[in-house]
Amino acid sequence: MTDLEDLYALADDRGYDVDWRILTCMDGFTLRLTDGNYGIVLDQTKITSRAEHKTKLGHGLGHAETGSVYNPWTPFDVVQQHENRADKWNILHQVPEKELREAVRNGYTEPWQLAEYFEVTEELIRQAMVWYKYHTMDTRGYFQTA
Repeated sequence: MTDLEDLYALADDRGYDVDWRILTCMDGFTLRLTDGNYGIVLDQTKITSRAEHKTKLGHGLGHAETGSVYNPWTPFDVVQQHENRADKWNILHQVPEKELREAVRNGYTEPWQLAEYFEVTEELIRQAMVWYKYHTMDTRGYFQTA
């Protein structure tokens, strides 16, 4: 299981800058720096738990690790493709299929239980469950919402 400290260690090993800024219209982003490396910016005022911190940092690392950063100045870039690549990386590294199956065998069957077990958000758990079962990143229609 990936720990928050493991994510920061990966960022450090790769030379990714992780920075904190107050952002007005998003909770974080990843960008390619002029030296070709990556920077990950998170808004600490929008992170309310360790699980959310891990999930958002993992998503930012997913962008950097897959090179999936988009250019906001071109109409030809498909933003969702980059988001899906980052989400898939995050799933594979924070909620590996083998560990997810083992957790379910051990009685963690609800998304909230699995989120607590893996220390990630319920949304990431839902994405992982749908990815491993149906190989899609779109969770709409798979879970009832209250």
